[in-house]
Amino acid sequence: MIYNNIAYNNGGSGITIAWYSNGPISDITIISNTIYRNGKISASAGGIDIGRGSNIVVRNNIVSQNNNYQIRNTVRSATIDHNLIDGYMNYQFETLGTDHVEASPQFVNQARSNFRLKNSSPAIDIGSSIGAPKVDFDGNSRPIGTGYDIGAFEYV
Repeated sequence: MIYNNIAYNNGGSGITIAWYSNGPISDITIISNTIYRNGKISASAGGIDIGRGSNIVVRNNIVSQNNNYQIRNTVRSATIDHNLIDGYMNYQFETLGTDHVEASPQFVNQARSNFRLKNSSPAIDIGSSIGAPKVDFDGNSRPIGTGYDIGAFEYV
């Protein structure tokens, strides 16, 4: 389970399940992460890249302004839902998934690496409870308010 992470300004992709990995890959959940401006030096990198595996779930993530793609998926059986997508480019194999939101996440101050949500963020209270971690990046309980927030931080 990959959860409550912040990946930003990386040369490669923010989170990758590489197609060239050896051995079986299954039962991976990528949930409640904030992935911002990755893929800076690679012509084929971006936000979240699912290259292989089975029973892969990508849920409640903010993927924003990554190079080339936000979520790239070449696995037919992956479940991708309840993500906030900012900067969809229709790159090969790029997907929005289901129950997504296309909008700016409205971070407090991304220039200073503060990826907490402003009170006007469209990521507040719209995430799925399925598999959601009980705390956020800062250790705050989830949910606060009427629903789970998308990304690594619960709005407080």
